[in-house]
Amino acid sequence: MACRHSAVDVAGGCGTDVMRITTVSIAGMGRSACRVWDWAVERPVLAVVVVSATARLAIALVLNLFDIWSLAPDAGQYLAIAEANADGRLAGFWNGYGLSLYQTTRSFSGQLWILFELFGPYRLLGQLLAVIYGVLTAGLTVCLALRLLRPAFALLAGMIVAFLPSQVMFSSVTLRESLVWALLAAVAVIYSRLGPRTSRSSIVIGVAGLAVLFYLLATVRGQTAIVALWCMTFALVAVRGHRLLRCGSAAVLLLVVPLFIGYSPGGVTYLMKAANRLGTVRTYMAMSADTAINELEPLYSQAGVGDLDQAGVSSGGVGDDTHLAVIDRSAYPDPDGRQKFVIDKGGRAVVVHNELPANLRVLPKGLLAVTLRPAPWEAARSRKFQVAGFENIVWLPLFVFAGVGAWVRRRDVHVVAFPASLVISLTLAAAVTQGNLGTAFRHRGQVLWVLAILAVAAVQHIRDRSMAGPVNGKSGTP
Repeated sequence: MACRHSAVDVAGGCGTDVMRITTVSIAGMGRSACRVWDWAVERPVLAVVVVSATARLAIALVLNLFDIWSLAPDAGQYLAIAEANADGRLAGFWNGYGLSLYQTTRSFSGQLWILFELFGPYRLLGQLLAVIYGVLTAGLTVCLALRLLRPAFALLAGMIVAFLPSQVMFSSVTLRESLVWALLAAVAVIYSRLGPRTSRSSIVIGVAGLAVLFYLLATVRGQTAIVALWCMTFALVAVRGHRLLRCGSAAVLLLVVPLFIGYSPGGVTYLMKAANRLGTVRTYMAMSADTAINELEPLYSQAGVGDLDQAGVSSGGVGDDTHLAVIDRSAYPDPDGRQKFVIDKGGRAVVVHNELPANLRVLPKGLLAVTLRPAPWEAARSRKFQVAGFENIVWLPLFVFAGVGAWVRRRDVHVVAFPASLVISLTLAAAVTQGNLGTAFRHRGQVLWVLAILAVAAVQHIRDRSMAGPVNGKSGTP
């Protein structure tokens, strides 16, 4: 029997079938996406670990395969000192600076050295080490968030840490940053379990764990460790329950533990020394930087050897000796003894202002630099600068919503006290020490996990309020 359908009928029928198939396919993908989401909400820590590991491993492999170094030039120095240590030439490496760098970052550099001893000096090993700690940070973020948020919102907080471009990049190259993040997040997780109803033995064990984490922090980034130590002490005594034990434990943590790793009680000597050379640090970090926060102020148009001799600087010429003076962050008085300066690589003497009024003057500009700059409209200098500028569109709401989240969850002192005080302390410290936008932007990553949790806490609170009351009659706490 011949087909009686016209060409129009056939076309119409085909079109209907295509639409039906397309609708079914979309519905199928929607159901698959829902199943994946449900699985992720049921296992938020595992889900975040999987996706963060995938993102970081992919970037690490691409960078290693194409031998790309420009995204993180500082990574080379950690690889270099670990290889020098494996070869037995660390003591004289970089005229002694290599040994100094290794010792002050040994929690990270020591692990890299062990890997080089076992497998050889391969760049990918350093990248994998950073990947592990970046993934650990994302997982710990979710663990902590679950103490404040429902699983779906805790998952969202973890995803922010898992996928923010700078967080992925800095934990896909051989930088110590990811270890610093992971240690700080681990401290917060321990504190979240030392609530008002915690047993005495749990408090003692928790404080012992905090002491170990402080040691690891002190041997990867000393200044962050001291700031974190004071925040730890504050957070420990801010929680009710077993007040005498908490105060005694806090005293041991603040005054005694630092002695075992060469610091004074509370790291006071370190803090005083650092406070007296904040201007030197800012100037040092601004040298040779394309994104200097403050313009350098030359003392001489070009320092000659005679000028350096009079100032007490080695007369070995304008070269390695004077460069090492900058690396050591030493400041020298001018020939008349009136003004201190440091020497850059080209032999130029640059004025240093370490006075308190000078530090207060740079605070507003420094605060803006370590929180929100570079802005998108500043992003005309380089591709990396452009990426950072557009990422700051995310940072602004994070800071704003994090403030709201800290306020609405202020009653959960055992969870919020340490992270909130850490954000404030590290941000203020960075504002008076950072000399260039690149370093300031990278160090901002130390508090991303805090901002993600507190910002999402604000989002959860706003959503609950918009739905005319808390879910199930509760405040949203799981």
